[in-house]
Amino acid sequence: MTKEKIVASTSMELFYQPEDSILIVRFHGFLKPAEAFKDRLLLNDTIRQKKIQLLVINQRDIKVLSSEMQSFIVKTASEMVKHGIKKIATVLPEDVFALAGVSKIQNEFHTPGIEIANFASEESGVNWLCGRFYVL
Repeated sequence: MTKEKIVASTSMELFYQPEDSILIVRFHGFLKPAEAFKDRLLLNDTIRQKKIQLLVINQRDIKVLSSEMQSFIVKTASEMVKHGIKKIATVLPEDVFALAGVSKIQNEFHTPGIEIANFASEESGVNWLCGRFYVL
């Protein structure tokens, strides 16, 4: 699969996979509100411009999420749905504290009209979004 790198910031990288019209977001490090606000604007603009409906959120390399960031992420996810996102594949963080924060976010996020599933790898998430399932 071809991935077109759209942007890299201090806490986020965006890739577009044109064959399947999938946007891949890779977060890393400690997410801070000021950076997250800029990233959210860029993310929402990209979703609107490319008419994205399928999204991979790779959180494997994030660290602890403050309660402020958790609330911010819930709000951002709701905005993405308003902009057309239908399915989100989430790659869970390796850091146990970040995983606890992500679990709390997923428990608080109740927006109808969107499918969300968790995965151990980006590839598994992309396959699910595209309806490709492999049986071993």
